Amino acid sequence: MASVLTAEALLELQYVSDPVLSMDGNRAAAVVTRVVQEEPPRYSSRVALYDVASAREVASTQGTHKDTSPRFSPDGTRLAFLSDRDGTAQVYLLALSGGEAHKLTSFGAGVGEFAWHPDGTKLALVSRGTRRPKTRAWGAPSRRPTTSRTGWGFARTASRRFTCSTSAQEQPNKSRS
Repeated sequence: MASVLTAEALLELQYVSDPVLSMDGNRAAAVVTRVVQEEPPRYSSRVALYDVASAREVASTQGTHKDTSPRFSPDGTRLAFLSDRDGTAQVYLLALSGGEAHKLTSFGAGVGEFAWHPDGTKLALVSRGTRRPKTRAWGAPSRRPTTSRTGWGFARTASRRFTCSTSAQEQPNKSRS
């Protein structure tokens, strides 16, 4: 007989999203999201790394923060991802040979998106730079309402484009607006 679905059971579900394959097709990474049952409940996500041949999880990031957007380096030796471990989403880099992920960026407003350069030495990324967005009590960004001939709207904050070296020796935040 089937069991009854309860609200508590829904809180135990994990959701998989954003799957990516390494260039050689031997590894896959995906975001696994779950509900952290504290007051108030919130989402937490981790990046899971899978061996494609065995379809088994071989590693994952840990913690109760949000790790998202996994992207393999072109040579398949590193995995970059976004994490809000320090409050805003920043790019972290993980060597697939082992070890801890290290933080590559430190933008006050965080990083929205990124992509690897084909040679694997740089990342292109989008951020609003050093300015942190104002937030409402529940965490949604506040926007300044404006009027126009067509009615009400919201003022847009221009994003800036940046490049970031994946080498620890180089300066990570170079603006290209």
